[in-house]
Amino acid sequence: MKSKIITITLALLLGGIGAHRFYLGEKEKGIVYILLCATLYSRFLGFVDALCFLVMSNNTFHARYSIKPPEDLKTK
Repeated sequence: MKSKIITITLALLLGGIGAHRFYLGEKEKGIVYILLCATLYSRFLGFVDALCFLVMSNNTFHARYSIKPPEDLKTK
């Protein structure tokens, strides 16, 4: 399960290089952040992401970003 606090911290501190997106498993978005890291645009996006995660409810965050086990691994 991904931590909302860790995600917000990564977005604030390392959002310019997309560390929070890699943490959440969104590799494609993380690569875009790396490609834009020379600009202030990626830092701005990291800050905006941190604010979005901050106001997002815990239930919504975990529904979107928690890894769900495959059907055959779930206990019956």
